[in-house]
Amino acid sequence: MNALATKSLNSVKYGLEANYYVSLLVTVVTAVMSVTGKDSFFTMGDDLYGPLGNNLKIMLIYLALAQLVVFIYCLRKQNYRELTIMGLFIILLIGGVEFYGAINDVPIDEKYNPFFLYTGLSHIFYGILSFLPDKNDQMDATNIN
Repeated sequence: MNALATKSLNSVKYGLEANYYVSLLVTVVTAVMSVTGKDSFFTMGDDLYGPLGNNLKIMLIYLALAQLVVFIYCLRKQNYRELTIMGLFIILLIGGVEFYGAINDVPIDEKYNPFFLYTGLSHIFYGILSFLPDKNDQMDATNIN
C-alpha cells in the first residue's frame, strides 16, 4: 500500500476513534446534567413529562453506565468489536423511546432521535475498525511465508 493511502486510512481511523470518544463523553455529560436538574441536550422540564421524566433520566444514566462498562471491557480486551453490537442497540432505542412516548401519551423531545443515531453510528463505525486487518498482523503474515 502506498504511503498516501496508509496516511489516509490512519487519518480516518483516528477520526473515527476521536468521534467515538466524543460521543461517549456527550452521553456521560448528558446523563449527569439530566440528574442534576439542568436542561442538557434534552428538555427535561417537569411541565413536559411530569413524573415520567424520571424514567427518561434513569434511561440516560443506564445508557451512559452501559457504554462505560462496554468501553472498559473492550479496552481491557484490546478489541472493540462489541461496540458494533452496542451501536445497533443504541439505534434501536430510537424506536423504544418513541414507543414509550406513545404508550404513556407523552411527547418525546425530537432531539432524542439524532442523539441516539449519532451515538449508535459512532459506536458502529469505531467497532467496525476492529474487523479490519491491522498493519502489524499483515506484516506478521508476510514474515511467516
